[in-house]
This record gives sequence, structure tokens and C-alpha cells, in this order.
Amino acid sequence: MKVLSIHETKTHMSKLLRDVIKGEKVVFGARGEAQFEIIKLQPQKVDRSKSFGAWKDKMWVAADAFDHDVEAEMLKDFWEEDITDPNKKAK
Repeated sequence: MKVLSIHETKTHMSKLLRDVIKGEKVVFGARGEAQFEIIKLQPQKVDRSKSFGAWKDKMWVAADAFDHDVEAEMLKDFWEEDITDPNKKAK
């Protein structure tokens, strides 16, 4: 196993990466001492079978959640003012 210098690695990075893609391992370091290696990562398998629809049957939305009256009431409670008349403050 040949240990490349950091300078050689920087200079020939494109060629070295092509070698890594082919499955080779590139080792480099300082003063002939191996300190780092570049290897090709294996793709990770992600289980996506439960990602779509994961919240099905675990949450619900109230039927009136998007009604204007409910929204106005929530804003009134939050801002403590009447949103129908921005100049009038609620008590």
C-alpha cells in the first residue's frame, strides 16, 4: 500500500477519485505515515415503507378547523382584540 503525500493527493484528486469509484482505497498522510484514507461509501438503504402515511389514524382535524368564525375567535383570543374592527380593542 502506497501512502501519498497531501500535496500529491491535492494535485491528483480527480484521478484518485476515479480510482476510488472503481473500488480502490486511497491512503495519504504526512512523512510517509498513513493518516487518512478515501473510500467509496456504500449507499444506505432507507426504509421508506412507513414514511408515507405514517400519521394515518393517529391525528385528526376538526371539521370546523378552517371556518372563518373559528379563526376570528382564535385570533381575537390570541391578540386580545376584535379583528373585525382593528381600531377597537377587546377587553
